[in-house]
This record gives sequence, C-alpha cells and structure tokens, in this order.
Amino acid sequence: MELWIRLSSAPGSNPAGKSNRKRIMYLHYRVTKEDEGQTAEHVLRRRLGVSGALSRRLRNGRALTSDGTFIMNRTVVEPGSLLEVRLEEENEQLGPLNPKEDIAIYFEDDWFALVSKPPATPTHPRFPGDRGLTTVLSDKQLHPANRLDLDTSGLVIIAKNGFAHHLLTTSPIQKIYYGLVHGLPPEEGVIDAPIDRAPDSIILRMIREDGKRARTHFRRVAAWPRQQTSLLAFRLETGRTHQIRVHSAHLGFPLVGDSLYGWEQTFRARSEIRGRNRANYLMADKRVFSDPGMARDFRALALNRELDRQFLHAARLRFVYPLTKEMIDVRAPLPADLCRLLRKLNAVERAQICHTSLQPLMDLDLPANVETTAE
Repeated sequence: MELWIRLSSAPGSNPAGKSNRKRIMYLHYRVTKEDEGQTAEHVLRRRLGVSGALSRRLRNGRALTSDGTFIMNRTVVEPGSLLEVRLEEENEQLGPLNPKEDIAIYFEDDWFALVSKPPATPTHPRFPGDRGLTTVLSDKQLHPANRLDLDTSGLVIIAKNGFAHHLLTTSPIQKIYYGLVHGLPPEEGVIDAPIDRAPDSIILRMIREDGKRARTHFRRVAAWPRQQTSLLAFRLETGRTHQIRVHSAHLGFPLVGDSLYGWEQTFRARSEIRGRNRANYLMADKRVFSDPGMARDFRALALNRELDRQFLHAARLRFVYPLTKEMIDVRAPLPADLCRLLRKLNAVERAQICHTSLQPLMDLDLPANVETTAE
C-alpha cells in the first residue's frame, strides 16, 4: 500500500490572478494475485480499510480509478492494476495543525496528530465561540479518536480526515491515566461495576445493575500514608463516560478535587445545612466532632482546595499505526498544577513508591474494543 499527498491544480484563479492550487490526498494500491476476481469495493475495504460511507462517496464523486481510468465500485479488478482513490473533502485538514503554546503536539503527520489537552479545555466546543481543542488547532473539521472530560488533561489522538478516523476504530488504543485518590487502596486490582446515567441528569453517571459493562484496572504507584493519599495508574478495559471517576468513588477512594463524585460534593451539597456558617459544612445528621471520619473529611477537603479540578491525567498512549503497522508509544508529563500538588505532599511526607514499572498494565491482554471511547 502506497500513501502520499500531492498538489493538484484547481481550475480558475483567485482575485489576485494566481492559479488556485490545493492539496489533495490520494491512496494507491497495487492489486495482487490474491485479489483476482474481486470487486474494487471489496479490495478497498479489505486492503485499505475504506468504510462503507467513504465507498459510497467515491462512487458518487467519480474518485476511484484503475490505471488512470475511472471505474465503478463493482468493477472486477485485474492483478497488477493500480487503484487510486482521491480523498477530497471540503472541510478536511491537510497540512500541519495550528501550533498553540499551551497545547503540546507530540506526533504529527498528514493523517494523525497526538496532542496533550490542557485542563479547562473541552475536546469539542460546547457552544458557538467556545475554545474547544478541535477548533483552536484548525479551522477545518478534526476527528478526535478519544475524548477527555473538560478538566481532565492529557493525550488525545486526532485524525485529520474521516478515512483516518475510520482506520483508528479498527486499532485498539491503550492508555494509562494517573489519578490521585483519597485513601490507601490495594496495590492493584480490577473494578468491575456497570455504569449508566443517573436518573434526572444528563451529566452524572452512577453504578447501576442494569448499566453498561465497565471494567477498570489499576495499580498503586505511590502512597502518602499519613496524609491518606495515593497515586494510582489506571487502564480502561471499557470506555464509559466518567468511568475512572465513578469507579474510584465506588471503590471508596474518590479522586482528589473531583466535584461530582468525590468529597468535594460534601462541601457543595450541604449549603442548605451550613447556611452562612461555613464551620458547619461537614455536619451531617447525628455527626459529632469525636467522629474519626471528621478529621479525614477536613483533610480531604483541604487537599481538594489545592486544585481547581480533579487530579486525572492521560499520561501515556500506545496504538498500532494503522497505515504502517508500527507501534506508536507517547508519554505526556504531568502538567504544572498536578506536579505542584505532589511536591506539597512530598514536602510533608516522602512518598512510598509501590511500583517502579507500569509495564504490566500496558501488557494486559484486553479485548479489541479497548478505549473506543474515553474517560
């Protein structure tokens, strides 16, 4: 399979009198003896991973040729002939993305880009004029292969056109997240609990017996026993919305700074109890100051105040590049706000390192649909 981009002259001229030239992407495939007797569409879908939707567009746009001659999708191909597919979409990205100071680009070619999303930036714009990751990197349509919550930072893989996006759906994407949690969970484990939407909410998720299957693998990387805090590495076997956040809370160790599923909600949800007196915001029914959990909650809330978001970062991403079959393995360091909190924890109590290697997480034998959606 040969893949390249070349310039193609477009008819007419622009107002300055210069001829219009635009970049058009082409796929080339030399038909083999094994393909003899097959239709062009069958070969394209089997050999190049062309989707059904793209196949229909090729037919309607006369964008498929054999040795330079236009053919229909159902044409039977001959061994040795060169199939050429013209991938031309009005709003597809061709060329490099727009660089931004706060968005690191770790890998980029004509088909894909791996970028690190900063916190407080949605993957897609939520409303007209919103600063979404896809809109600040290009004025063309981009296709993120995974999504991150608004306040989750880390790696996102972006396809520059629909064909590349379709190819990614056939290749499992393995990701490692770092999350700081309250408490001292086991050194490693699997959380297997179905997740679905909470009643009367379009945002909140919860553990439900009738929910969708959800499995999360975790390993403890570091722990601060006196401060009852641990740094975990997560790997998803499924990709439900808010999966890591919901599963962590379900396990009894919510993420630090999580305003939806962690101790932070205790502060916000009890405004009707505390009124104007903030000193009472932890006073639940029949709770007394001798309750050992009181100190735990105050400590947890104080730690939450160190962040403006949940401590969750997509730190490592690995997948097989669908065009060359090479392994792409990229790591994104923790952003400054998360590193600052870890330094504060270490200033009080040096971390106990539980695992020096995360390779066992990366080597898990997981199903082929891993990470088809994102945390």
